[in-house]
Amino acid sequence: MGGGEADAATAPYQVSVVVSGWHGDYHACGGVLVGTKSVVTAAQCTDGHKAGDFKVKYGGLDRTRLAVTQNVTQIHQHEDYNGALGHDVAVRTLTHAIQTTDQVRTIDLAGTAPAPGAELTVTGWGGAQPDATGLPTNLKVIREQVATPQACQAANEGPGFALGRSEDGRALGPVSPPVLDATMLCGAPVTKGESLCTGDGRGPAIAGGALVGIASWNTGCGRNGTNDVYTSITALLPWLNSKIQ
Repeated sequence: MGGGEADAATAPYQVSVVVSGWHGDYHACGGVLVGTKSVVTAAQCTDGHKAGDFKVKYGGLDRTRLAVTQNVTQIHQHEDYNGALGHDVAVRTLTHAIQTTDQVRTIDLAGTAPAPGAELTVTGWGGAQPDATGLPTNLKVIREQVATPQACQAANEGPGFALGRSEDGRALGPVSPPVLDATMLCGAPVTKGESLCTGDGRGPAIAGGALVGIASWNTGCGRNGTNDVYTSITALLPWLNSKIQ
């Protein structure tokens, strides 16, 4: 991701979704606390998995020392997700209700989409380069503006894209860019090398104090002139409201 260091007030709704592998638990993707016992993430981070494969950790900035660990009891993955990134959203139901503290907060879903030019605040534990050998332990934050769908589509018609790899080295996402559809929200071209990258996937994008997007894909980790693309919360709001507890 690059960007600056988040502080305790930046993203108390941020979670690390953890999967157990051969070498222990690893950070697979991000997510966001909503409702009373739910986490919104992307379908890419649930596809092919069962609820018992995951733990959700939150309550702090250092992903290796987060205060709360919860199991996942159920996964709701959007029925129209087919691996091509449209409808790239899922909801995990946690075992217990979320207890809010100074370091733990839920966030509301946006009722209206942000206008082009609106500022997005995006957080994650992603690397700054696609070939990074490890992920940062402290939460990072970047800020970027919303782009028009037309400008974003024009910028993403070339070959191949990726959101990098998870901490265990697994590739995240397919390799051919989709046509932007109504379920996607696009960021303006990257500057200063700050963009979604390895480990940032499925994390939150906030505008106006509400959740407007979930990190989905981009065309070049840390490469200026590329675009970050998010799943649009408002486009999928009825579905999300039907699954969130």
